[in-house]
Amino acid sequence: MKKLSLFLFIFFSLFSFAQESPPPVAMPKENQEKLIDELINVSNYKEALMNYARVYFWGEQYKNGKRNYGNKEIDEVLKKFDFEKFKKNSIYNSLSFVSEQKLKNLIEFYKKNGGLIDDKNNLILITASISHNLQYQLNSEMEKLLKEKTSNAQ
Repeated sequence: MKKLSLFLFIFFSLFSFAQESPPPVAMPKENQEKLIDELINVSNYKEALMNYARVYFWGEQYKNGKRNYGNKEIDEVLKKFDFEKFKKNSIYNSLSFVSEQKLKNLIEFYKKNGGLIDDKNNLILITASISHNLQYQLNSEMEKLLKEKTSNAQ
């Protein structure tokens, strides 16, 4: 039994060292980056993303049957949100997989519709990774804020 365990340990150890590191983060080509920036501009993406974030927070504030934070904390976190950093780390990555022609089509679509799909700018072009990254960043910032307020109150 000991020999079998040792053999299995060595066998699996060899395979664990054979794994490659993950590929680098996908980034758009220069032309794509310009198109993504134009899409963000014509679609009022930042505003729509902030609307999405606010609705996300409204749903998250009532966890465990109690209200964990209010509109003041939500406003504070959203005010600190660094959209430019988020754009470079998440939006560029996600939209780098969209062809230049499709980006041009999306830009034209938004231009034809005055930059909005709906009147309140609540419909947003979002991928699972953008949504996940946004939620992670928002939750991290809210946790920091709440810990800061708790430590200041004591």
